[in-house]
Amino acid sequence: MNITPVLPDERMRALGFTDRDPDKWYLFRNLDSGTTLNVTVVKDTGEWEELVMDEFCGQPAFYGQMTEPFQTVIREGIDSAVSEFRAAGLTVNVDHSDYVG
Repeated sequence: MNITPVLPDERMRALGFTDRDPDKWYLFRNLDSGTTLNVTVVKDTGEWEELVMDEFCGQPAFYGQMTEPFQTVIREGIDSAVSEFRAAGLTVNVDHSDYVG
């Protein structure tokens, strides 16, 4: 189980999270024209999950199989987002090996 501290509402929103579901924070961030990083954080417990999605196919994006420069663009976008989260106090992470396929 993945747990992160939950930041105050203003800080979560500043990072790009929304809370249309009153029990969860949700982030949707474009990494390129068809790949997104999706992060959900349960407000009460801090339990989180992430998914890198291929929006064209509606399935996980196995970017480890992509050709260059696409693989690097996605990896760097994820690393940038994770660095931003960590600097703010969230302990969200993405294991790139989960997306090798």
